[in-house]
This record gives sequence, structure tokens and C-alpha cells, in this order.
Amino acid sequence: MVSELALAVAGCWQGKGKWMVRRLRECDPELAKRLLAGHRDVVTSGDIAGLVAVCDAVLAPLGGRLTEGFAVR
Repeated sequence: MVSELALAVAGCWQGKGKWMVRRLRECDPELAKRLLAGHRDVVTSGDIAGLVAVCDAVLAPLGGRLTEGFAVR
């Protein structure tokens, strides 16, 4: 989903499956590298820190996480 958002914000074509990675590499190679590394870390070791950091970086210019500042009253 973050890949789709990043591509949409950049005005780049999107894709599904392996084409999503190809489109992201064309549009923003550094983001693609960071997302894939974060995904690899989650799958291999369960470490989510890298993936969360990349997602936060994509969301930051758009106002950040939707739940930021959210409180149930």
C-alpha cells in the first residue's frame, strides 16, 4: 500500500505484483531499495523497525499517520 501511495503522489504509473516493484524502482530507486530491505527484515527476522521507518517517511509529507494524535474519549 505504501508503494501505491508513493507512486500516486509522485504521479508515476502503478502496477501489480512484480510490476509494482519495477515501477517503484523507475520512479524512486532509493525508496524501492529501502522498502524491499524493510520487507526482507520483517520476513527474515521479524524486525519491523526499518519498514515502519520507510512507511513513516512516505507518510510524513502527507500529514503523517492517520492515528497520530487520535484519542478515544
